Order: sequence, then structure tokens, then C-alpha cells
Amino acid sequence: MPSRPGPSLWARHPAVIVTTCGLVLLWFGEALGKAGAFFTGLGFLTAAAGVLAMTGSRRARGRYDAVQASLVSIDQMSGTQFEVLLTWLFTTTGYRVSRVAGSGDLGADLLLDGPGGRTTVQAKRWSAPVGHAAIQQVVAAMAYYRARGAMVVTNATFSRHARRLAESNQVVLWDRDVLARELRRARGVPPATGAALFWPAVGAGMTLLWGWLNRLARVTASYTTSSGSKWPPRRRRQ
Repeated sequence: MPSRPGPSLWARHPAVIVTTCGLVLLWFGEALGKAGAFFTGLGFLTAAAGVLAMTGSRRARGRYDAVQASLVSIDQMSGTQFEVLLTWLFTTTGYRVSRVAGSGDLGADLLLDGPGGRTTVQAKRWSAPVGHAAIQQVVAAMAYYRARGAMVVTNATFSRHARRLAESNQVVLWDRDVLARELRRARGVPPATGAALFWPAVGAGMTLLWGWLNRLARVTASYTTSSGSKWPPRRRRQ
């Protein structure tokens, strides 16, 4: 059976292709001199759009995955409902899942049994970043449940300390973006590709650029204000 062809280069990397085309047009316009002013302008706009798309591609993919995963409805779930959702997700990927009910879970909400052994899972349906306490709990649960791995899954994000502790203890972390991507895959929704990814990525890149410019303007204004306050006001001559 012949293998199916993979996604095209345009489908996988539209921003890179557009940026390359823009640079080629810039080179062509410069080579023509004054007669190539149109190509120079078009190349500049094309390359700028490509750079914006490369800057915002990660955010655009995250937004697409979040919509497909219905994260807005997940944010309204209870902790129990979130565990049920994760049970379905891990079951579809081939694990045998056991839920640890009650307050005596000893650091694990789910137990995943698969070819690689047992994994303890902490499920955190939170609205704030998950701290290092969740990592400590799931690591402690590994010994009690005789597991070989540990995970913490959340619809939110992780604090910097939590990520450092997880890295040192080899704990797998699924934050909001990873959870959305895995749910999209489990539901069989293809990723955004080609033009469907490029234009949202351009918009996300413009949003990021505008945020950076605003931040730079605030820093510049605060520095100017603080520098100006060091000098005493001039006295009027009488």
C-alpha cells in the first residue's frame, strides 16, 4: 500500500514561505533599481506579514486548539467533571484509567496503567497558576501507588517554581495549551494549516507587537519622569 503524502510545506510553514517570498521580492526590486520600486514595496509588506505570522503562530495555534477543545466550558467544570473528562481522554489514548475518589487520594486523582507501567495524575481544574505543592503531592503519590511516572494536568498554567520542581523530579506537566492540543487530537480535529493558520497568526503577531510597543512606551515614560525628577527646578532671575 502506498503511503499517504504528508502535509505540504505551505500547510506546515506558511509564515516561513511568505517571509521567503517577501525577501526574494525585496532582492528583485533592489536589483532593478528605481524601476523595481513596486517590487521593493511589495516585498517589504510581504516579508513584514511573514515575520508577524512567525511571531504569532504559537499563539494562533493555541487559540485554535482552545476553541476546538472547548476550554471555555472546561473552565466552568467542577473538579469531578474535569476528572471525568481526563478519564475519557486517557482512555482514548490506550490507558486503563482508575479514579481515586474521596479525600484520601494521597496526591493522585487518576491512575494510568499502560505498557510503560503506572502513572499517577493530579487533576487541577483551577483559575490560577498551579504551584509547587501539586508537584510535591504527585511525587509522594508515586511511592504510595508504586508508579513509575507522574503527571499534573490543569486547565490553567504552572508557576515558575512548579516547573522547576517538576523538571527536577521528572514530572510531566500539561498546562492549558498542551491540554487543548491533546483534546483536539483525541476528538480527531485536524490542526490549523496553510491560510487557515497564516492570517490568524498575523493578527496574533500584530497584537504581540502592539503590546511590546506599549510596554516600551511605558518604560520610556517612567524612565524620563524619574530622570527629570532628579534635577531641581530652575530659579527665576530677579
